[in-house]
Amino acid sequence: MAGRQQSVESWGLDILNIPNDVLEHILSFLSSREAVKTCVLSKSWRYQWKNVPTLQICDTVDNCNKFLCNFLLARHHRTINVCDIQYIDEEMEQMHVMDIWIFHVVTICHVQELIVSLRSDFDFIHLRNEALTSKHLRRMNLHKIHLGSQTADFSSWPSLEDVLINCIIDAKIITSESLKCMTAIDCEFDAGDTRTRISTPSLICLELNEVFSRTPLLEGMPFLEDAYVRFSDVCSDYCQYDKSWACGNEDCDGCSCVHDNKEVSLVLEGLANATNLELINKPRVFTFVRDLRRCPLFKNLKTLMLSECFFTTEPQRLVCILKKSPVLEKLVLLLFEELCLTKGKIIWSNLWTTVLDYP
Repeated sequence: MAGRQQSVESWGLDILNIPNDVLEHILSFLSSREAVKTCVLSKSWRYQWKNVPTLQICDTVDNCNKFLCNFLLARHHRTINVCDIQYIDEEMEQMHVMDIWIFHVVTICHVQELIVSLRSDFDFIHLRNEALTSKHLRRMNLHKIHLGSQTADFSSWPSLEDVLINCIIDAKIITSESLKCMTAIDCEFDAGDTRTRISTPSLICLELNEVFSRTPLLEGMPFLEDAYVRFSDVCSDYCQYDKSWACGNEDCDGCSCVHDNKEVSLVLEGLANATNLELINKPRVFTFVRDLRRCPLFKNLKTLMLSECFFTTEPQRLVCILKKSPVLEKLVLLLFEELCLTKGKIIWSNLWTTVLDYP
């Protein structure tokens, strides 16, 4: 033992005398449970875990709540830069207590990056429908969260710039003046008899990948550069009578949204300022077909990727969008023949990518 200690000292290593700021940085790579356990290593380390600017925990809902109660109360109001809470779908008895600690770290601990997720195939975390206010939050990642009209309102978060969501959203509007990047994957937009409006005028990058229920309405994004929008068969915007949009049948859920303004573009008008644009769509979903009837001018568009619904059955759709793209330099056309599922991975059995330099 003495020889080992002498060897360590000969290399100039003394872990018990590491500067506090360096030690806190090292401990930030551990889970919060592991960081707390380091208090037994040395008297000088006894309270260092309280100053670590990260909160990381992955456990059942009940165990998370018990740990967070002691952990956050012991830290008092110390700042947390990154909060990463992963819930496991077991022992859900205290689900109603869970959002208390989420609201606490956002409003009291001045968290800058918030990650909350639930490891479950079916359940969603129901946050109480209450507005949050934070001047410090910059990034947010929500997975399997149910957002109501108040919790989906980001207007009171002036520093928020990056959002990634996989949520059920009941709100009629999602709004943020500061948001720069938004990624929505497998989201269900369910605003009742209307559509969810997304009002993010400062957005630079948008990914809307898979939409359950109705397509949201995108408002103007004057600074938009990159956009990826993909609709598959899980989207409700399709005609039950296998016709094009607006079949005229009142019992068609896809064509008859009660408060749907038929003259307003859903997505293309909001994407009109993009420089790089990818539009992927299953043939039966009519969102893009509807918008092309009033196709906007894509004055900044340089690169465009389109799926087969734009040019196979009705080539005039491709012609329409090309006429509205005066500075287009590259056009990519995707042709899909058959979709196969193999061990959870999506594989396109035949995929041809045609790259055209345009004009």
